[in-house]
Amino acid sequence: IANHLLDEFYTSENDLKLFELWLLDYNIMQSSRAWFLHNQMNAEIMENIISALGVRKKDVDLNVLLLHLGNAKFNANEPASAIQYLELIQTEKLLNAFQYKNLGFANSYSFEMVARAIANLVQHNRIDLAYHLLNVFKKEINRSSLYGYASQLISLSGASPVMAAQLIDSAKKEMNRIKSASDFQPNRLNVAIALMYLNPDENVEEAYKTIKNSFNKFDAFTRFSLAHSFYGALYNATAEVPELISTSDQANFLFNIVKGYNLSLETKPEWKNFRDNEFIFGRRYLPYINEYR
Repeated sequence: IANHLLDEFYTSENDLKLFELWLLDYNIMQSSRAWFLHNQMNAEIMENIISALGVRKKDVDLNVLLLHLGNAKFNANEPASAIQYLELIQTEKLLNAFQYKNLGFANSYSFEMVARAIANLVQHNRIDLAYHLLNVFKKEINRSSLYGYASQLISLSGASPVMAAQLIDSAKKEMNRIKSASDFQPNRLNVAIALMYLNPDENVEEAYKTIKNSFNKFDAFTRFSLAHSFYGALYNATAEVPELISTSDQANFLFNIVKGYNLSLETKPEWKNFRDNEFIFGRRYLPYINEYR
């Protein structure tokens, strides 16, 4: 790109499809950077790639890169630039980033990146663009999970409780549209966790009712503890720990209690890299349900 050789080395649209495969591989490595030992691409490099490929080669699917760059720009407190890049996402191709076979965590990571974009857009009053991304997903379970997880992110960032509550309301509306009670519904856990992150004292009863008869309840219970400790209620956080559980499960609860308390504090510079590279299964619960089944 720097030497203007892109068109010389990649002469056809089929050649340029290699970039799409490379981006899908990059997405896997970014799902858990400390696990795969891969740093994030510099934002300037991402911008150069988008400028070189996106402007002249309209058929190249750069959605993965746009999601990552949008997130990086929001993290750098450059919301106008972030929104500009998210507006370039080709929604008709967005589900291409959810086609990993036998790599459910990679599809889940793509899901996480969309949810992060939605949370950031809502906070910056671009609800229209947030819904444009969310509307790609037709299954109520996925839509409910996206609303729920976006609400969690807003609550943990200390942003508007009103926005977080509105997203929970939308998540519950989608949840109530689900007709089959026997379906795997990870969204119920995400709605319950969002309720707890918003206000654990007021919402604990509703949260427990929401996950009744759900699978993977421990993924919710540990985050209920996190919610209490986030608001400084360490006794309530420890009270969420069930009796007669293994030492490894006890350690997981204690980890989340400490994590929740620390999330309420300003991150020290020496810990930022650790927090930014948290293990994928430790930082959230967000299964993706295949839209094509």
